[in-house]
Amino acid sequence: MLVLGAGPIGLAATFWARQLGAERVVVAASSDRRQSFASEMGATAFATLGDTLESDVAAMLGGPPDVVLECAGMPGALMQAMELVRPKGTIVGMGYGLHAEPIETAVPLFKELRLLSLRATRINDEAMRQKAYRLMTEFAKTVRPDGDRALRRGARVRQARRCGVAARARGSPR
Repeated sequence: MLVLGAGPIGLAATFWARQLGAERVVVAASSDRRQSFASEMGATAFATLGDTLESDVAAMLGGPPDVVLECAGMPGALMQAMELVRPKGTIVGMGYGLHAEPIETAVPLFKELRLLSLRATRINDEAMRQKAYRLMTEFAKTVRPDGDRALRRGARVRQARRCGVAARARGSPR
């Protein structure tokens, strides 16, 4: 899995991806200033944006990422995610920006990509809570096939960890 952006959104996404069982999470950012934060959140590797990003990420993950979490919200970041993800891969748009995003339409069409978008909002009523849960479930399924069950048993896992029992995740994407 690749996380584009090492700001608060990217670091939180890194943390939750690891909590949900992603074995390898590479965080990529414009500078290495937040590399230590990314490591603390569970990143297994860190890459700096540049001309060699695609080959660097492929070397760190053993191939193109199955999932790219676009958390930067900068112009061009969504298109960059589309170029980096493997064919038939998943992109989760989590970055927030009020800019137009230029897309080369051939890339998502030929690669047959799946694009999810999360919308942050206040959760003050039951309908919104259910929508947020559905979105989180979709995100969890990008991390591991049984991610929805992992969310439901999350409270039991946290309780087990408090008691010193280690939880082990299996079957996560790269």
